[in-house]
This record gives sequence, structure tokens and C-alpha cells, in this order.
Amino acid sequence: MSDWDDYEAASESREISRKVEEYETLVTKRDELNDKISLIEKQIISEFPEDFGEHSKIVQAKVITINRSERYEWNQDLLAKIYREEEIPTHIKRRLTVDKRVFSRLTDEEQAPLVPALTRKPGPVSIKVTRSD
Repeated sequence: MSDWDDYEAASESREISRKVEEYETLVTKRDELNDKISLIEKQIISEFPEDFGEHSKIVQAKVITINRSERYEWNQDLLAKIYREEEIPTHIKRRLTVDKRVFSRLTDEEQAPLVPALTRKPGPVSIKVTRSD
């Protein structure tokens, strides 16, 4: 290997080394920013009611809107009792679920027997900041 080859190899090594260092620095900064963003999001969300749905507040010249979705969780044992058509053997698992959209379209009478098996849990919350004009 000539001196020129050694020089080129060392240059390439320094260049990739700089890129790796810059990459590591940027990834660290990104992770720190993501952690800070997550903390601030939680602080903003804590200023709003915990009710499901969309909530807005005007702060200075900005409108802060959060949307708190809800998730349905069904009690499998209770649903099995409600819809007991036949005895299910212990070696067979049958998961009963109710589609949220279909459930919401049912009449009150159709929903009534299902309500005891339903637990509503908070889903993900989104934040939107817009200008208030």
C-alpha cells in the first residue's frame, strides 16, 4: 500500500468518524427533545377535563384543542352469560366483542343488556394549537 493509499484511507476514516459523531449527537438531541415534548404534552393535557371528546381553551392568541378518544373494553365472562347459547368446553376459547360503531347505533333497548359488560377507558389524546383570529 502506498503513502497515498494510506492518506486516502485515513481521510475516509476521519470523514465517517465525523459523520458517526454527528449522528450520535443528533440522535441524543432528538431523544431529549422528544422527552421534553412528551412532558409538556402531559402538562398541557392535565389542564383540560378528563371527559371524552374535544376540548378547547384560548391561551393568548392561540387556541389549544385536545381530543380525548375513548376505548371500549368488554367483560368477556359477562358477555358469555348474556349470549349463552350452549356450553363452551374449557379447551375452546371464544372471544366475544361488540363493535363500537355498531353498538352506538343500537337502540337504548338493544344496548341495555350489554351496558353492564362495557368499560369505557381513555384512549390516546391529541393536541392541536391554532391561531385565534
